[in-house]
Amino acid sequence: MFQFQPIEAALRRMNFHLDRIMPLLTPSGVVLGLLLGSWVAWMKPSVTILFAVITFIGGLGINSNDFFKVVKKPKAILVFVIGANLVMPLLTYAVASVVFKDQQEIATGLILLMSIPTAITGYIWSGIYKGNGALSLTLILVSTLLAPILTPYTVSLLANTSVRIDTAGMMASLVLMVVIPSVAGILINNLTKGKVNDHITPCLKPFSKIGLFIIIIINTAQVSDRLLANASWAYLPIALTCAFLAVIGYPISHTLGRIAGLAEEESKSITFASSLRNISAALVLAIAYFPAETALPVIFGIVFQQSTCAVMAHVLYGRKKKYVTHQHSKGVNTMQPITSVHQSVARKEKVLQFGEGNFLRAFVDWMIDILNEKTDFNGNVVLVQPLDRGLRDMINAQNGLYTTVLRGVQNKKTVEEYRTINSVSRCLNPFMADDYQEYMKLASSEDLRFIVSNTTEAGISYHSGDTLADQPPLSFPAKVCAFLYKRYQAFEGALDKGLIVIPCELIDKNGDNLKNIVKQYATEWKLEEGFTTWLDEACDFCNSLVDRIVPGYPRAEAEAICTKLGYQDNLLDSAEIFHLWVIECHKNFHEDELPFNKAGLNVVWTDDMSFYRTRKVRILNGAHTMSVLAAYQAGHETVQDCIADKALLYPFMYKGIFEEIIPSMDGSKEELEAYAADVLERFENPYNPHQLLSISLNSVSKFKTRNLPSLLGYFTKQGKLPKRLVFSLSALISFYEGTDYEGSSLKGTRASETYLIQDSPEILAAFAALYAEKGNPKAKSQRLAKAVLSNTAWWSQDLTKVEGLEKAVAANLEAIWTVGMKQAVASLV
Repeated sequence: MFQFQPIEAALRRMNFHLDRIMPLLTPSGVVLGLLLGSWVAWMKPSVTILFAVITFIGGLGINSNDFFKVVKKPKAILVFVIGANLVMPLLTYAVASVVFKDQQEIATGLILLMSIPTAITGYIWSGIYKGNGALSLTLILVSTLLAPILTPYTVSLLANTSVRIDTAGMMASLVLMVVIPSVAGILINNLTKGKVNDHITPCLKPFSKIGLFIIIIINTAQVSDRLLANASWAYLPIALTCAFLAVIGYPISHTLGRIAGLAEEESKSITFASSLRNISAALVLAIAYFPAETALPVIFGIVFQQSTCAVMAHVLYGRKKKYVTHQHSKGVNTMQPITSVHQSVARKEKVLQFGEGNFLRAFVDWMIDILNEKTDFNGNVVLVQPLDRGLRDMINAQNGLYTTVLRGVQNKKTVEEYRTINSVSRCLNPFMADDYQEYMKLASSEDLRFIVSNTTEAGISYHSGDTLADQPPLSFPAKVCAFLYKRYQAFEGALDKGLIVIPCELIDKNGDNLKNIVKQYATEWKLEEGFTTWLDEACDFCNSLVDRIVPGYPRAEAEAICTKLGYQDNLLDSAEIFHLWVIECHKNFHEDELPFNKAGLNVVWTDDMSFYRTRKVRILNGAHTMSVLAAYQAGHETVQDCIADKALLYPFMYKGIFEEIIPSMDGSKEELEAYAADVLERFENPYNPHQLLSISLNSVSKFKTRNLPSLLGYFTKQGKLPKRLVFSLSALISFYEGTDYEGSSLKGTRASETYLIQDSPEILAAFAALYAEKGNPKAKSQRLAKAVLSNTAWWSQDLTKVEGLEKAVAANLEAIWTVGMKQAVASLV
């Protein structure tokens, strides 16, 4: 696994800073070239080599697979060719014919400026304003390949015939400087499956910018004597014309995209590609094949190109997108996006993943990325949002790319690992009509082999009213049923087209439960018996257990991490080093298809995962759910805050684990206590501040799965109630106090702060109704305790039947509302 080395990190930072000063760096090269003149003019023979190297580095970032994807829908490419290679040269010819009818060299320079291929910077600007990354790269490739033909013949056709034009020479130079190096870079990209962009290309990028600066100096120096000798106010019309042409290209290409009915992101890519030209190549050609005055428009083009781009992009598309990942982040960063540094890799889409959140991306998708690197798996993941609101747009804006930040302590040494994940091909929102069609197309894919999911504990549940005709059904199991039925139909029940389904939700027998509900829908929808038989014989619904603490987006450190990386990543995903995936299969182990162990990953294939699951869910997850709601109401923000609170929350958690949870369990006490000690050490990891509010999501179903078995098990074994586990149930009820909504969440209050309570609509509505009825603390606590504990839909039993539990919960609630959470917890430690 890659760890940043000092030299690479330094080069990435250098590239970041060079990107920021490029609008100043290129005009500075012109000034230096004019001043140095003959002092550097002798370096002219190096220009061709330097330019070829720069183009080669740019080619390393282009993947031919992206090109072939885009050319299947060629309308956008056609609009670009018309705008960049027909409209703009003709407009330039018309302007030059009027303004410079007696200055043939200047007119030729203007035409050359607007006939040169597009610049790689168009891809960067497109990324900043959420254009189509794959299209931007394709337009660069198309423009580059057409340049040896279009550029010389456009200039020859439109320029005045009295200016001698060496068409053959220009063609040869463009092939040597642009086409051959670009193709070489693309081939290396493909041969390495994009891995060259992980480490090598980012280290080369600063040198390409420095090389460009040197080229501008050398080429300007070639004509400095003559240009300075003739300098006068006569240059002003040239400068103004260049500024006009630099500006007008944006509204023209933008309008062409709109007229053609292109999507907004495609229109943006075409606008930047048509308006930003490879001016350095134009300067090389102007110096090599034309009189000195021909270089004047090109030099002014260098001065205006980047600055006018910044202005026109703001005019057309508003402010640059804010580089923030979390909806509550506030910082704005303008460094280059991850898509400018790393390249997505096109592979077979073998995995369909329900859930696009932090956990799966730092666990399953991270593992798939390692499989791609270390084995011949060669597959990508398609993410599907389980809900209509999610990260779809943000993930697709980064072409599925993001960075995992793994940090912790191993063998008493600090470990910090960064990995750019390129195993995600795209994210779909099935609640959008077009995405739903794309999602259902995957059911007919020959490549698809696996379904994974994490829709929280509440996700694997039956929802009355879902139908096969829904697009999509609301519940996750109904989505799976409809998807698998579509696949069954597409392949006419072929047994070799079944899928391996591996849910990651933290409920017991998650795969079995999912399969049972899928079958329930199949019966309810009156699907043929053959489909149910196919589910049994062709598909394997595995039970699984996942173990990794994933705090997710490191909000407080995001800016510093991105600066270190040298790019902006709006989807940074932090996690601990430790990972474990236990997969219980029914048919056979699937290590041959998912060679996790071969890749060195901590994955256990088994036919009975009971021990692993009970240990992890009851101790690790149980410790979280037992503590976080009380801790948050006591004023803490993260799990690490709880561990650091040695006077209150740490002893509450410690005693809850060792004196209540472990005594409720079967198995070796020594082994369970050793695991618990490791868990507390993992909780203490200073690098992963795990937000308590993040853990609070769907706390009702989490308590049922994680804590209720320990509470009841302790009561059965010890004949008395576990007071800390009982208190955690009371803290849950207190945490859910709210009557007003913000979006789909209830609003709770802690001191003067408002927090969001997130759970299923039915649960939130029930709590809102309970808290709408006022009363003194004693009456309210008794009413809430009875109503919540007797809700069999939540607990699958009436908890008021557990002797003393209702009374204990009511007493805890009264204490919380009377003396406050801190003092109430203090009585238990």
